[in-house]
Amino acid sequence: MSSSTASSTSLPRGGDRNEITVKGDTTQALLKNLQPATEYELFVSARYTSGVGDPLIGTGTTLEELGSPRDLTTRDVTDTSFLVSWVPAPGNVRQYRIKWKSLYGEEAGEKTIPGDNTAVVLDGLTPETRYQVSVSAVYGHGEGQPLNGEETTDISAAAKVIVVSEETERSMKVTWQPAPGNVLNYRVTYKPKSGGRQLAAKVPGGNTSTVLRRLTALTTYDLTVLPVYRSGEGKAREGEGTTLTPYKGPRNLQTSDPSRTSFRVTWDPAPGDVKGYKVQFHPVGEDIDLGELLVGPYDNTVVLEELRAGTKYTVSVFGMFDGGESLPLAGEENTTLSDDPDTTVFPPSEVTCKTKAQADIVLLVDGSWSIGRLNFKTIRAFIGRMVGVFDIGPDKVQVGLAQYSGDPKTEWHLNAHPTRKSLLEAVANLPYKGGNTMTGMALNYILQNNFKENVGMRPNARKIGVLVTDGKSQDDVHQRAQSLRNENIELYAVGIKNAEENELRSIASDPDSIHMYNVADFSFLLDIVDNLTDNLCNSVKGPGGPPEAPTNLVTSDATHQSFRASWTPPEDLPDKYRVEYTSPTGQTRQVYVDGEENTVVLQGLNPLTQYGVEVFSVVDEESSEPLQGVETTLPLSAVRSMDVYDEHTTTMRVRWEEVDGATGYILRYDAINATQPTVEQEIRMGQDKTNSPAREVIPQHSLRDLCLGIVWRVSKHTPERSRSHTYVVDKQMCCFLVTPDLQQADRRKSPCPSVPLPPAGELRVRDVTHSTMNLDWDAAPGPVEKYLITYKPDTGDPKELEVDGSVTSKKLDNLISQTEYSLAVTPIYDVGPAQPMLGEAITDVVPAPKNLQFSDVTQTSFRATWDHGAPDVALYRIGWSKKGENNFQYEILNNDETTYVLENLEIDTPYDVSVTAIYPDEAESEDLLGTEKTLSKSDVTRLPYAPATNLVVYNETTTSLNARWNPAPGPVKNYSVTYVPTSGGRPQTTQVSGRKTSILLPKLTPDTEYSIGVTAIYPKGCQQGPDRSRKDQTSGGCKELASHRPHHQHSQCQMGAC
Repeated sequence: MSSSTASSTSLPRGGDRNEITVKGDTTQALLKNLQPATEYELFVSARYTSGVGDPLIGTGTTLEELGSPRDLTTRDVTDTSFLVSWVPAPGNVRQYRIKWKSLYGEEAGEKTIPGDNTAVVLDGLTPETRYQVSVSAVYGHGEGQPLNGEETTDISAAAKVIVVSEETERSMKVTWQPAPGNVLNYRVTYKPKSGGRQLAAKVPGGNTSTVLRRLTALTTYDLTVLPVYRSGEGKAREGEGTTLTPYKGPRNLQTSDPSRTSFRVTWDPAPGDVKGYKVQFHPVGEDIDLGELLVGPYDNTVVLEELRAGTKYTVSVFGMFDGGESLPLAGEENTTLSDDPDTTVFPPSEVTCKTKAQADIVLLVDGSWSIGRLNFKTIRAFIGRMVGVFDIGPDKVQVGLAQYSGDPKTEWHLNAHPTRKSLLEAVANLPYKGGNTMTGMALNYILQNNFKENVGMRPNARKIGVLVTDGKSQDDVHQRAQSLRNENIELYAVGIKNAEENELRSIASDPDSIHMYNVADFSFLLDIVDNLTDNLCNSVKGPGGPPEAPTNLVTSDATHQSFRASWTPPEDLPDKYRVEYTSPTGQTRQVYVDGEENTVVLQGLNPLTQYGVEVFSVVDEESSEPLQGVETTLPLSAVRSMDVYDEHTTTMRVRWEEVDGATGYILRYDAINATQPTVEQEIRMGQDKTNSPAREVIPQHSLRDLCLGIVWRVSKHTPERSRSHTYVVDKQMCCFLVTPDLQQADRRKSPCPSVPLPPAGELRVRDVTHSTMNLDWDAAPGPVEKYLITYKPDTGDPKELEVDGSVTSKKLDNLISQTEYSLAVTPIYDVGPAQPMLGEAITDVVPAPKNLQFSDVTQTSFRATWDHGAPDVALYRIGWSKKGENNFQYEILNNDETTYVLENLEIDTPYDVSVTAIYPDEAESEDLLGTEKTLSKSDVTRLPYAPATNLVVYNETTTSLNARWNPAPGPVKNYSVTYVPTSGGRPQTTQVSGRKTSILLPKLTPDTEYSIGVTAIYPKGCQQGPDRSRKDQTSGGCKELASHRPHHQHSQCQMGAC
């Protein structure tokens, strides 16, 4: 058979036929451009020149295409998961294989999903970590190329929070949780929430806190912390912080007067331009049940009302300013279980005001919070006693009442109560209003609303206003009171407890002695009610009431024991005048003068004393208002021109001008600068001593037997008056004093004259640390006795110390960190202090410990060691937690402990470690941070058992020794210390904790050499040592102790000669 070609035909099932031709000597063919995963029918026919033979029939199936998915996307990102989706790969994908790996560590994972899914959620991931993700299509005979992408999990809610602490007016500390991975640094940005320039700070990647400084007071800042990696930025931590208010709060909060339902709160005013106070209160532990009162800037007391009985309350007082409020001043008080105590009892008055005059009286009563319900009961009783003396009626006396605090309110008008009975019932039922003290508004209110004819005011009746208040007004009162007086309204002002006296004077009509009252407490109202009632009665009686007072009081002819008082009589002469005169001690005397006389000499007075004088017209035993004045008696005559002369080593002479009327002289002298105590000497001389011819003009006397070189004080006395002089004798300073020779002489000692002192030099401050600073200053000229150094922190009491006058520098220590100090160095001379040299400085922040290192790492423990940041550390706080977690455990160590073994840790686990230095002023340093990982099981071949090293003996006494050593590596459980006399004896053993590296060995034999060994005891009974031993000798009480330690195993002490 011969042929020239063969034809091959392929036909997919259900598809079109395709055909190719190959040479007749070929028995195979490659079919191209077929559809993947498709079964084909195959026909191979031999073509001859004579025709085509019968086909060879068969089937074949193409393989699946190994494709890749497209367009990988991520979304729904949380802190532990995100969703991955993609466009499906071509062909019959049986599965998708998804792999992910952390770019920050060894974390990796893999999962497969059915081929008809194109999305998957990857969960259980680490927060704030960037992952590389790949998705591969899995076919029946292989796997396509992976589709790759990256995504970063979100930051966790806990890590997102920024913690703000240690806020001041100008700074705050910002702390955050560390970001995972190799953080190069953190960028901290902060910007005022209300708008302004954004600032930034750069913090090393190993730190998780920083202090932001130079901030604006009372400002809220938006804070952002961004971890910075080599590949870009991580997830942001966000928060906000507010600097403290610059406004100083009130001080000295006190609570008092507790009752079943109320108590009083009092405080000292806040400094500065305070606009008011906010008082908040609630039962302890129940912040929701919050009460609040707002009071004015002049109120510093308030009574909290309607409280629960038998309950402890927390109360806070804030100072309110234009720009904000201060920090609260807090306190606590308990209400009682008993009923309110009885108020002050005002017994009914037996006095009545007998008059036919008509008067309209409006009472203006303060009902502010500072009074309180209990004291308001006292005010009700006071008002009832005051108005109960009047005959009430439409043609007699009418009484209206308005109560005020924040806004005034009329309780009843003038015509509301036509009888005394109904008026007193209204007073007894007067409600307590509560609010702020707005007296000016209230005065205007009664003028506009109560002194009106349409509410009962009668045109021809006397118009009287009576104010009762317990506090300073928070608005203007002077103009409002003047407006009332301009309408012929006579004003009385009664102040209680916290009332401001000058304000009461500006309200009350003249004279103040009749119209103004001020008492220290509500209980004292009983003491003034009768006098106030008498004066009100006289005001109601009007011009037909008390007699007309005299006018134009004149005093004259003053001597040291008398003066004359004269006055102009009234138009209608009285029956007589009553003249009262009062000394500064409060003693009042009176004389009566006939009505036809208008002058009197007041006698028997004290020299150099101011007397108050009041003159009353008296008619039928009724007195007028007083005519008032003051006069001062003359002083006694004084010795003048005293002189010291003719000084010798043990004598000096004294002379003075003669005093008219003097009956004698007393001369006293005593030493000022004697090194031994001296007794004052006295010489008495009669008047005849001044009449000798040699002393006709200038009396004189010689002082003998004086000590050489001592400064003397000389006193000269006459019966009239004292006088002091200063002289210089032999270049020494003397002070001479002359006092009167009276039975109870006032011997006043005049100071020596001031000596001009040199100006201050310059004070310099250097080498400032957190707790110390060095001062040096210019030496003051002259004989400086000493220097007084004063240093005061910005919040605290000043401290003082003294140094010798030859010293010009001083180191101040035990200062408070981050505190501004005001400094003063004052030279002190023998005659007093000179001008101080002033300065100021701010101490630094306390330094953190340094050089944190780790050693002795085992599966369950490792040792942390660090160096001191400063020598005055009081304590250390070491904390540790699994890396990335925030449940730190803490231990407090003494200042001499700079190493610590962290035990009971988990195997193969990294731990974050922080070491904080705590200083004597309780300031804490920045944290020193580090990370160490415990060993895994595969890392440990044997525990690092080894002995302690470098045993040292020190501080030997007659009966004790101290020993210390370097710690053994690994988890030492205890140290066993054995000591025995080298001359023989029974060994003694004691143990200390594996955390300690020193011990005191007590109760030893004096002058004895001991051999000492330290053995490290590990868990499960393993022991190492004693690899180091010492021989040392207790002291025998000799003068010298020479220690010789020729090698590391022994030490010997030889005692010096006794």
